[in-house]
This record gives sequence, structure tokens and C-alpha cells, in this order.
Amino acid sequence: MKSLNKVYLKGNLGADPQITDKEGRRFGKLNVATNKSYQDKTTGEYKQNTQWHGIRVFNESLLDKVFTTLKKGDAVFIEGELRSYETKDKEETHFRVTEIVIGYDGDLVKIHKEEAV
Repeated sequence: MKSLNKVYLKGNLGADPQITDKEGRRFGKLNVATNKSYQDKTTGEYKQNTQWHGIRVFNESLLDKVFTTLKKGDAVFIEGELRSYETKDKEETHFRVTEIVIGYDGDLVKIHKEEAV
């Protein structure tokens, strides 16, 4: 059986995108928020749950074409894959990070207002 690592995400940018050049390789960084509304069973009031997703973009054509037009608050559709790695903070505490990575087989599209839900 073949395995599949594919993520589709539709959300809004929490900040302007960043393009970084590290050791001669360019990549982009995004933070995307997804929201889920639900009704609290106890109080009956409507609430919203926001999840934040870290995105890395390694697809050069996306960096040049789409990335430069994106800004905080824009709605986006993302196709990528999950990647996890271990790192540590300034206090040397180890922790695991899971991100969505957009490579050459992924995509990033700005959603225009009339297409956004």
C-alpha cells in the first residue's frame, strides 16, 4: 500500500509573508489561521475556535509570482504536506514542530473575496 501525505488548507494570513535566504536557498514563511464556529451545548452561545498553522514555501515560482502579492488578512488556499522536526529554544528545551510544507508538487493560491466563504 502506498502512503500519502497531503494537506489542503483554506484560511487567512495572520501576518505579511516573509521571504528568507538561508545558506543560499530562498524560502517563504506564512502563518495561516483557520476558524471553526460552533454552538456551546451548555450556554447555547456561538463560539469560534482558531487554529494557527505554520507554512514553509520552497517552490521558487510561488515565491516570485504569488508570494509578493499576499498580505496580512488575505484568504488563501494551500496544498502541501506535513513535516515534523525536533528543535530547541533559547533555554535548550527540546520540542517538536509540525509545519505544512509547500514544495514543487504543492500550491498556494490567493482567494478573491467573491470566492471566499
